[in-house]
Amino acid sequence: MTTRIQIIHPIGTSLYNDYTVDILGPLAAPSIEIEVTNLEGLSDKPFVLSPEAVNEELVRAVKRAERDGVAGVVVACASDPGIEATSKEVSIPVIGPFSALANLGHVTGRLGIIAAGYKIDTWRPRAVAYGLEENLVSVRKSDFSHPTDELSKELLAEDPELLLDHILGEMRRSVTEEAVTQAREAASVDDVDTLFFACTLWSGLLEPVRVAVPAVKVLDPLVSPLRYLEYLLGV
Repeated sequence: MTTRIQIIHPIGTSLYNDYTVDILGPLAAPSIEIEVTNLEGLSDKPFVLSPEAVNEELVRAVKRAERDGVAGVVVACASDPGIEATSKEVSIPVIGPFSALANLGHVTGRLGIIAAGYKIDTWRPRAVAYGLEENLVSVRKSDFSHPTDELSKELLAEDPELLLDHILGEMRRSVTEEAVTQAREAASVDDVDTLFFACTLWSGLLEPVRVAVPAVKVLDPLVSPLRYLEYLLGV
């Protein structure tokens, strides 16, 4: 029997949908059918807006998924926008990368977070709010840049594949030039057991980090919530 789950990008464009299928499809349990979608009613900017801007559309999308027979949902943003509000409106599990991390906190050991600089100050309070304050030992920065709104809009209209390549190329650069160094420091200085990468655009790109710190569990920000959702669904 096939179990349908949905991965929802909380943005108004389908830019990452096929790419996400390519990453998660081969890793899903054999009985899992993955559908990847995005939200209607938002701007087509290819990056997540504020949680407040996402809530209404996300609730609507997850209610529709539940009516259509979807068994569970992963919201594809490490900040878990809209998770709390949406979970109150449906009976199916709605998981985000950070909520999955929190529910696995008992097995993470000493936790390190690697995040972009512009959000660096948000992760420790979030860890406290999710009950991970005893696990979290460090938050380290691996910066990346996004294309300007003007360039994003132009490429999204004229060459979305080029836009995706541009974005992923910058995420790869941040891994090889910054995240690997930060991961080594987290392992040797902070003595972490687990690293959480706090942006879903790093999904599928973290093998250089695993090679650099083989004794550390490196959590992929999309694979981990997929695994946790599979666990909740008993597959």
